[in-house]
Amino acid sequence: MLGREERFTHWSEIFKTIASVSPEMVSGLLPLMLKDTDSPIIADIEELMEQVKEQQQAQAQNQQLDQLQQMELQKMQSEILESEAKAKKYTAQGELAQKIAQQEDIDEGVDLR
Repeated sequence: MLGREERFTHWSEIFKTIASVSPEMVSGLLPLMLKDTDSPIIADIEELMEQVKEQQQAQAQNQQLDQLQQMELQKMQSEILESEAKAKKYTAQGELAQKIAQQEDIDEGVDLR
């Protein structure tokens, strides 16, 4: 059976190897190493890792919320632009209809003479 220092040395070599191949695994291996070497700070490190994980999750959720809000804002802006375009179109159609009606009135007045 390996002593505490030998296990620590063994884990150090494992970390070096894995860090070069798959660095994202190192954070998952750290608690295992500390448990295996009977480290007295394992609970503190696990708590710290959990806090970091929660912060990362909160940050990811905030980013998603920001993206959703931006999309909603863009949607509302496009709806406003569409409504303004329709209002201008209907105003122009109304003005055209009024001019046509006035011209018809003028034409009818000319025909009556």
